[in-house]
Amino acid sequence: MENYLNTGTAQKNPFFQGLNFGSLYSPQVQGKMNAAAFMSGSGSNFEEMYGLEKRLGNNAPYKIKVVVTDTTKGYINAGKIIQRVTGNQDTIPRIFLKPSVIIDERFKGKDNPLKERGRTQYDMAVIEELDSHNVNFGILAGYMRLLSTDFITRLGFNNVHPSPLNVINKFTGEREFTGDNAVRDQILAGRNYLQSTVNVARAGADTGEILMISNKSNIDLGGYSLDDLRNNDDLLNKIISSNQDRLKKIGDLDIFPKSMILTALGKYKFNPNGKLMFNDVVKFKNSSEMKMDEFNRALKHLSIRV
Repeated sequence: MENYLNTGTAQKNPFFQGLNFGSLYSPQVQGKMNAAAFMSGSGSNFEEMYGLEKRLGNNAPYKIKVVVTDTTKGYINAGKIIQRVTGNQDTIPRIFLKPSVIIDERFKGKDNPLKERGRTQYDMAVIEELDSHNVNFGILAGYMRLLSTDFITRLGFNNVHPSPLNVINKFTGEREFTGDNAVRDQILAGRNYLQSTVNVARAGADTGEILMISNKSNIDLGGYSLDDLRNNDDLLNKIISSNQDRLKKIGDLDIFPKSMILTALGKYKFNPNGKLMFNDVVKFKNSSEMKMDEFNRALKHLSIRV
């Protein structure tokens, strides 16, 4: 299999071509999906994805070849997950690259105008580590780093995000609840429910095409008012955590594995106008959102049972 990570020419990557007029992932062109899972924290999304792969056995359309993490916590949790799933934490390799060690001092700092160069520097180090693992897709399973544009054009990525990315700000015309504080922002905005979204990773935070949106998880304020939460950071953080944990079970852990199976089977495609379609028949609506009932109908036609 050709290694697309280090070709140096993004156009040679079928994923890059597919972003224009092809498939999000093409098993006919790229073979079985060999994925790298990226995580920073607990790894619950990785565990669900990896566990599903093992349960499906030879029917699994993807194989997780390696785990990449940017934190000590992520490295330790990945090992524990692999141990739980397979009985041996060394079944698949783990790559841990610490950003503070990799990134040059000149490029560090939240407001540093050169921080994009630091992001690229870090991602190039990841690419070098991935070179020997022959991966052809990436799963962003709770990975808290923004990817550089260069990395995104070398390897396709699916991401999961804790908000419905079809909600648009009527003043800016942009997606409403993006970034690391999406759950907090939704709660303080007075919304009644949360949803998870699986999207294609693009340059910028949570900007790519929507692949799937989860069922609703009702927001529980624990009997407190929004004013109570706005005036008490500890209480607010507690409410955020409990609601995010509930959303993960109802949302992330349901739709992320399903969307990855459909991606690996080549079911997400682009028409000649660059619009995302599903299975050549089910076309997405305005925001490219695919409702769960549409997904469940489509899933019945697949030989794989999730």
